Amino acid sequence: MMRSWLPALVLVAGCGDDLELPFDHTVDVADVSILYPLPDTIDQLIQPAEQGAFGPLFPERLFPTAIGPVDVGATYADLRLIALRLDPCSARMTCNSEVRAIFQTVIVGPDGRPTVADGANHVFYAMPKAELASFLKQILRLKELYGAGIAYGSTLGPQPILVATGLDGDFARGLHALVLEHLGESRIQRFTEFNHQIPGRDRWDFYLFDGADLARQLIATTGVDEQQVTGTHTDPLNAGGIVMVAPALGSPMIALVDENRPADATDPIRAGFGRAIELQDPTKENSESVDCVSCHLAEGARRIGAAQYGLSSTAAFQSDRSLDYQRDLGAVTNLHMFAYNGRYVSVTQRVANESAVVADAMQELVK
Repeated sequence: MMRSWLPALVLVAGCGDDLELPFDHTVDVADVSILYPLPDTIDQLIQPAEQGAFGPLFPERLFPTAIGPVDVGATYADLRLIALRLDPCSARMTCNSEVRAIFQTVIVGPDGRPTVADGANHVFYAMPKAELASFLKQILRLKELYGAGIAYGSTLGPQPILVATGLDGDFARGLHALVLEHLGESRIQRFTEFNHQIPGRDRWDFYLFDGADLARQLIATTGVDEQQVTGTHTDPLNAGGIVMVAPALGSPMIALVDENRPADATDPIRAGFGRAIELQDPTKENSESVDCVSCHLAEGARRIGAAQYGLSSTAAFQSDRSLDYQRDLGAVTNLHMFAYNGRYVSVTQRVANESAVVADAMQELVK
């Protein structure tokens, strides 16, 4: 059943005007990067057509613009909100504050439980920095009210309170109200998509939609408006690899993820590993300086460099926060960065690193 927007104050005691009530202002990475656990029934996940204060979260008129994950014949009605990420200083438009939402196709699997198709829409909502800080304070207030005693741990994965109390619990209902209070169509300034095609071999296509009319745009550094990766489909027992990137990608990292990569750590392999480390460092690369495919392949390249070739680097991003993360499917062609592939949690080192940076920045805004 579709739900319309109601102010969070109506649905969530302790939000809105009650933000001055005492609560712990400590910001954890799981407060700024929120991955929903997969529930037992699809209806517990938020739908993109839900009406909020700024219109539908991701309107159907935009969905035909996107190609859609074709491996399951997905429709707009199959999309669900899977994750949220707060960012007070995105590289897009030079340090703008925003919230990013990940929508994925969720269907009923053979075992009767929800499973997630291999594709995603990543939606960017502009938000004034003061409001972003208030949004986080509201989340922290919910955490105080409904998450007492729930350990967050040190690994970025599904949001701990949502895991412990479910998507029908008070924390989830409060967060749902906040999503509808702060997000909606009129705030969308960009969305991206990647989807899984099967034209003989598995292929993943990447697109960017931006500008006043959210039209298809050139992908950063490429001069084209579409990138494709063809390779071995995800297999939890096999790292796999790619056979082609189109247009061709002039990156040393390709040697590492090639399906026919060499047995020994050659100089190109070492160079590729170094590039993967750079790509996962948010202080060195961002969404405006690197193309989609490079960013999404970096996790597999770094993992192969470490596991297959025994490589390591002292140049990797460092933080006082834990940079551990959950990734259940280690294949090169698991291209998800903060989402699901099937029922596999798929977080990357890049997202863990970014989340640490954002948590530090947001801590300064709410302290």
